[in-house]
Amino acid sequence: MAARRTEPLCPLTAPLSSASKQRVRAGANRVSLWRVLLMLALVVTPAGAGVAEAGGAEGGGQDRAQVLYATFDGSITPVFADQLDDVLDRAANDSFDLVVIQLDTPGGLASSMRDMVSDILASTVPIVVYVGPPGAQAASAGAVIALAAPVIAMAPGTSIGAATPINIDGGDLGDKVVNEGAAYARGLADIYGRNVDFAESMVTDGAALSSDEAVAEQVADLVANDRAELLGKLDGLVISMPDGSEVTLSTTGARVAEQDLPWFRRILQKLADPTLAFTLISLGSLAIVYEFASPSMGGAGIAGVIMVILGLFALSVLPVNGTGLLLVLLGVTLLGAEAFVPGIGVLGFGGAVSLLLGGLFLFRDAQVRVNPIVLAVVVGVLVGASLLISVLVARTTTAPLASGLDSLIGDRSILKRSPNGTPQVHLQGAWWLAQPASGAELPTVGTPVRVVGFDGLTLTVVRDEDFSPAQ
Repeated sequence: MAARRTEPLCPLTAPLSSASKQRVRAGANRVSLWRVLLMLALVVTPAGAGVAEAGGAEGGGQDRAQVLYATFDGSITPVFADQLDDVLDRAANDSFDLVVIQLDTPGGLASSMRDMVSDILASTVPIVVYVGPPGAQAASAGAVIALAAPVIAMAPGTSIGAATPINIDGGDLGDKVVNEGAAYARGLADIYGRNVDFAESMVTDGAALSSDEAVAEQVADLVANDRAELLGKLDGLVISMPDGSEVTLSTTGARVAEQDLPWFRRILQKLADPTLAFTLISLGSLAIVYEFASPSMGGAGIAGVIMVILGLFALSVLPVNGTGLLLVLLGVTLLGAEAFVPGIGVLGFGGAVSLLLGGLFLFRDAQVRVNPIVLAVVVGVLVGASLLISVLVARTTTAPLASGLDSLIGDRSILKRSPNGTPQVHLQGAWWLAQPASGAELPTVGTPVRVVGFDGLTLTVVRDEDFSPAQ
């Protein structure tokens, strides 16, 4: 690799001062809403959860180097950014000698990528980004993150590059964003004397390299099949830190500790999708409205509450625009009101428009947006469901009420006599006194009868030749 320079071309990537590096990292540079929401999960999670230790060579000497090994497999999200912050915080506090980040990602959010790059550049502990296992990739945001590390290692059959900025659903972001991203990547590559031309072309042209090509093109430092081979090849390697200082790695017989995503972050990582978050909140709200319109055992309401909570958790790790969220809530409220307030559809129309606008402006990051097709489908489903609920409510409120003895009129039964000789009929699970209609004789016992009226608690019955117990 060419001689390494420490003056970057891009001021955005300039090495941080020593004073900046001494900052309190966890929470000082960003505060995550979801951390507050999941405080209970942190309390009930046993200490050390997600952390395992894998022994290196035999022997337990205290002078062995300590390596912290963290795996990041998936899209780059605020969840990964917070996890890296915790990993590097632990590495600094527990005096680890090296941090290895095993990376396999198709890319992700630019804001989270920049947070992770800043953490790597600010770390006083040497960092190795290992693109692995074989078949893995460090694409898009992952490639830029790798460029921020002092050492890039790759497993055979892996790739790095293809970092052209796009929307989360694949759309282009325009030349301005692409040019800024190219300068950012070029500046990172220049810190360590890497191939700045490739760093730029992977953003502007979507260029990518295999593991062997990356080493040949002075992008990656080495190729290793697995962790054991990686640690072996790192031993004795002299690396340059972002501040220009040099560190000699000593990894022979190193004690390796692993730090994986805890369970609650795995859940959030799965939920951190803008389209999923919008869908959960919208359909969950619809289920709650349906529960109010048609009270039952609470199944729809419970499912709706769960969906809304999951949707809010997803939003807590995404760059939410407050105005967009208010529009979504207003849209759902208006559609719900349409189901209960008689009118000509004004509330429903306003709700549909508000929901559409809310879905379009729900996120403040240009890379993050709700899939337009899903947005249209969800709004259509909500409008249709609102109209259906409105019809059900209208039928319920306009139907004549049947209560008390009125509900017995028209019912048919067989005339019986009580032990004391009083005529009676059995209807709706109870025995009722029976009397003949005015001017008529009481039918004989065992005769089919039909209720035609009542006097107090006594039913008026007439003979009904069309009824038999078999019916």
